[in-house]
Amino acid sequence: AAVIHHTGWDSLDKGRLLHWSWCPTKKDKLTPGYYIGVDYSAKTGVIGIRGTISQSDIFIDVNGTPVAHQNGYSHNGILQCSRTMLWEITDILESTFLHPTSKYFDWPLVITGHSLGAGVAACLLLLLKQHPVFSKLTITAIGYGTPPCLSQSLCDQISSDMT
Repeated sequence: AAVIHHTGWDSLDKGRLLHWSWCPTKKDKLTPGYYIGVDYSAKTGVIGIRGTISQSDIFIDVNGTPVAHQNGYSHNGILQCSRTMLWEITDILESTFLHPTSKYFDWPLVITGHSLGAGVAACLLLLLKQHPVFSKLTITAIGYGTPPCLSQSLCDQISSDMT
């Protein structure tokens, strides 16, 4: 209810919440809370990712060992979290934004988050841009208090699409 209220999607003519996962239900699932929705006025898909709030989020934060990813390095915990999230949302994103019969077909996608959520947004943007299916979408990200989670070479790959 809080997301619906804060997004202004109180009525179905403004937007719609498509999927959400606020609390990890499995001990080994380390992802912060997030939602996927559509904003009708902006004709945009939205992925909102929560910052650190739970003990499992802290485990993601402190798992900061740099890990090789393509031609650079990433924060291990945030990259793993982003990969898990991508695995969870692949079907929803495909059916909502890439299926020609969907009313949201070809809508751009904005990923946003604060703190840990902003780091996940940055890594998720990188993974989506490199994905053979999702690279067709127009995707941008907005981070608030983004932690240092990507090396310069990886940041350069998303710098034109991340604020």
